[in-house]
Amino acid sequence: MDFYASSVRHRRCSSVQRYSKVAKGMHRNKFRTIMAASAAALAVLTATACSTDEPVPTSAELRKVTVQYGWLLDGGSAASCTAVVKGYYRDAGLDVTLKAGGPVAATFLNATNAVATNPAVDIAVDNDLVTLIEGKARKDDKYSVRAFASLWQKSPLGFIVRADSGINSLKDLAKTKSDGSKYVIGSTPGAPIFKALADYAGVTVKDLKITTISGDATPFIAGKVDALLGFSTNQAVAVEKAGIPYRFLPVSELPGFTQPVYVAMAREEFIAKNPELLDKWLKATAQGARETIRDPKAAAQYLRDERCGGKELNAEQQQTLVEKSIDYMKVDGSDAQIGQLNLDVIKGFVPAYSTAAGLPRTPAVEELIDTSVVQRVYGK
Repeated sequence: MDFYASSVRHRRCSSVQRYSKVAKGMHRNKFRTIMAASAAALAVLTATACSTDEPVPTSAELRKVTVQYGWLLDGGSAASCTAVVKGYYRDAGLDVTLKAGGPVAATFLNATNAVATNPAVDIAVDNDLVTLIEGKARKDDKYSVRAFASLWQKSPLGFIVRADSGINSLKDLAKTKSDGSKYVIGSTPGAPIFKALADYAGVTVKDLKITTISGDATPFIAGKVDALLGFSTNQAVAVEKAGIPYRFLPVSELPGFTQPVYVAMAREEFIAKNPELLDKWLKATAQGARETIRDPKAAAQYLRDERCGGKELNAEQQQTLVEKSIDYMKVDGSDAQIGQLNLDVIKGFVPAYSTAAGLPRTPAVEELIDTSVVQRVYGK
């Protein structure tokens, strides 16, 4: 309920009640009958006016919802953080707790695994569909999980190279430098994308010079690698801040490697039993996304709230991250259907990834996705 409207209604009720008391206190005989009737009428009006107020949910009345992210609660989670701080979840009757995915040392919690195995987690917002695809491909019984919304419509993952490196396409990463040496590619361990990259470039993975690094941009900034597998909304921002001219080559250049990001998932049983809750969560999150798009500077401040990333986050850096994420949140350039699932993109990504990762089978899209929430919220 709107706070201003609530205050106005409270003042009106108080005024009526005060007038009622004054009326009851009148003792002149000639007005006694009239004023008694007036007081009774006012009492009825008072009860009616005050009882029409929408109830403000107390903390005990709110439905608690735990949302596990697979990354920091930083610019990528701005929609959820804005919804928490602005009270959009609370207005919907939800008490939402956001949990960061780390870091712990150089690793992050896998949000998909968390929602699959931990009943204390209601919703996971993971970086992509990869873990879900792998779980379903193994026919793992514990993976009774489905994705029901996508907060970003495309991936900001790609390769960051120096602008003067001569690398203009992902195929160039398989070439040699003018001195005959190979380009050094920095990546976190175990990225199956290199099989797809090698196939695309017409070489084998062994022909690529890949070195394992942590998730930040330090090795690239220090000149230890020629290309860095990272995000345009994260590591590329650090490179930009370091004053290094760079080129960003998105992985979507690889056939089939366009995919949704910040994918919302829940256990199949939870989806079936809590349709209203999930509808409310998506609507409030989408409202948070639209407010983030409208005012990125304010959204950066919301991220520093203790319920989100905390005061250790740099507001200026977070604003840059938020601004770079705006286009990824929109659906066909519009913020009207944030959270929508692009089934055509998913249908292309699932077999492409399954092949690159050497999975025992390619799961059907129907095993991975539940469209019921977006259909109820957006009507299609």
